[in-house]
Amino acid sequence: MESNATHIRSTERRGGSSPAAAPVPTMRPRRHGMDYLLFLTVAAICAFGVVMLFSASYYYAQSFQGDGYYYVKKQLIFLAIGIPVMFGLSFVDYKFYRRFAWMAYLLIILLLIAVLLFGKNLQGGQRWLKIGPLQFQPSELAKFIIVICMAKYMTDHHEDMPSFVRGLCRWLHCLSFPPC
Repeated sequence: MESNATHIRSTERRGGSSPAAAPVPTMRPRRHGMDYLLFLTVAAICAFGVVMLFSASYYYAQSFQGDGYYYVKKQLIFLAIGIPVMFGLSFVDYKFYRRFAWMAYLLIILLLIAVLLFGKNLQGGQRWLKIGPLQFQPSELAKFIIVICMAKYMTDHHEDMPSFVRGLCRWLHCLSFPPC
């Protein structure tokens, strides 16, 4: 069975012409590729989500929007945008994200501050930022960016990782107080 990251191929026998020498497998990294099992899993979860959305919102959408499929159509539009973006980003080398990790972290801090200053108040919580016709929660983007920044920090300071205090606590301090 072939792994997504690497695959094994047999090499020449070692030890010259000795009949007892067995083939030695070597690991060869694959070029950029997509994890099709992950893609199918995401597609199945999205399909299940659309069915659940339809089941939960049909009556409400029919009553208040005049179209029982209103929310399903909206979700399908976002899926039609999101799945090709996901597919395209799967071909981007992870080192690209690492290069821009701290700039993305600064951007998300600014967006979170913008939510405090200009955010839209919905149901008692000020979590949404409205940019043109789109509304989004910067906190959702912050989760992704924090994971990338944490991975970059751990890669850059791998010698400190065995120590809880020097490794993880220093990162948590930077996470709590960005100017550090």
